[in-house]
Amino acid sequence: MAVLSTSKKLLLLLTIVLLALASISHGSLPLTEIKVGGEFGWKYGVNYTEWAMNTAPFYVGDSLGFYYKNSSLGNFTIYHNVHLLRDFEHFLNCDFSDSYEVADSSQGEGGFEFILSELRPYFFACDAGEGFHCRNGPMKLLVMPILRSWIPFVPCKPDNSTDLV
Repeated sequence: MAVLSTSKKLLLLLTIVLLALASISHGSLPLTEIKVGGEFGWKYGVNYTEWAMNTAPFYVGDSLGFYYKNSSLGNFTIYHNVHLLRDFEHFLNCDFSDSYEVADSSQGEGGFEFILSELRPYFFACDAGEGFHCRNGPMKLLVMPILRSWIPFVPCKPDNSTDLV
């Protein structure tokens, strides 16, 4: 059985304590509120792929704000909504089968917030016009949040041993 040196034991104990504190305080961290589409909001004609690339990174716990207005085109009202699509294939094909409507046409005026609560990809799209906005808008957004850094940098010896400097 290997015997750990005192410094390795302290490093191990420090790591365990930091991980425990991170898991306890995770829910109390302030969220970063991100307005989807920036100044344009959630509307037809905005390139959300480009917007996401310029806005990233997104973190687990961040809140996405979807702000949109229904608009009129002559006697025709154009409604927006936000659906959470099942997977990447459904996202690429603007396939709304098995999707979940997270915000309907009435929720965009005051804004609707969606919290990125898990470490997984999120696929959002508008199904207005039976998917026309998703296919041609392109009113769809892919977000992959990452974890925030919980453990501070611990300096090691130049030889990369785990003994503290």
